[in-house]
Amino acid sequence: MLPQCRSDEMPRMPRHRPAVVEGVAFVVAAALATVVAERQILFTTHVYQSDALLLEYWMRRFQDPQLFTDPLTHALIHTAYVPFGVENLYRVASYLMDPVRFGACGAVVLAPFSAFLVFRTIREHTAWIPAAWLGGALFLLPWSTERFGGTHARAFAQPIVLLTLYLVLRGRIRWAAVVPPVGALFYPPASILAVGV
Repeated sequence: MLPQCRSDEMPRMPRHRPAVVEGVAFVVAAALATVVAERQILFTTHVYQSDALLLEYWMRRFQDPQLFTDPLTHALIHTAYVPFGVENLYRVASYLMDPVRFGACGAVVLAPFSAFLVFRTIREHTAWIPAAWLGGALFLLPWSTERFGGTHARAFAQPIVLLTLYLVLRGRIRWAAVVPPVGALFYPPASILAVGV
């Protein structure tokens, strides 16, 4: 006898080891592709993503309160141009490393995570295995990784929208409903798109 499911529940597919291995292989490949695309910023001293000068340099005052005490920097901070969640993420990261260096490294997490969400969404909706790999690879084209460079607020746009979409497609409506309000702390325009999803 088959187990009964409510109509609002989607049956869970068992996780198979090949699917987990394939997912891990994709994440590793996506991370390596991101490292290659971001290699100058990651491995060259004093080379930064251009917006880091405006959006991240002032965050070095998290490590040294004597830096950036000028009125212009205070005016920038009070405009909330850098969202609350991003600012506090950098504040926490500053206990471990230079905030500007953290911004360079953040792309290696956000870009593969977003590509993985594309990969899983496609993989769960088509039996043709190369489709998910192609979709994820197209998502990571070099000009696409620019939006993740520096881990500015805009770098959180795709993860917010894609995670919401993925959770909705998996039938995890409650979890999907949590993503937009949390995403608003990092990039409010993306949370509006996520609410639309």
